[in-house]
Amino acid sequence: MLLTPGSMISGTLKLNDLLDKFAHELALHDHGENKLLIEEAINWAKTENAHISGDCVDVMQDILNDLSNKLNDLCPQDHYFGSHPDNGADFGVWKVDWEEGYGEWLNEQEIEEALADETKCGLCGNLLKDCYLACTQTYNEEGGE
Repeated sequence: MLLTPGSMISGTLKLNDLLDKFAHELALHDHGENKLLIEEAINWAKTENAHISGDCVDVMQDILNDLSNKLNDLCPQDHYFGSHPDNGADFGVWKVDWEEGYGEWLNEQEIEEALADETKCGLCGNLLKDCYLACTQTYNEEGGE
């Protein structure tokens, strides 16, 4: 089941609030694959704000990123999970705004075409699809940074 487009939580950037909401939303759509992540997030969400140290923030942020990635995988086509483009404190499922340049990643067909491309790089002579790595290595070997 896919997530419904729209706001999920807004008006807060507190890690506890976001962890709690993201974990509960994922739990509604989960079939057991993410049970440990959900439990860990809910446990961390119970941490009092006054007791959150720098190390705790790092752990909580990592869990929040994992939850966000899982929720993003549950979005309908042409949608993403994250903060609203006009309001960073409004998290939910939003339609990709292609006209504004958002979502300019390659689609499946473009990826397949790029991988099938046999064009050679004029600098390194490798396939163009592999040249970034090869040119970077050559640049480094010749005294570049």
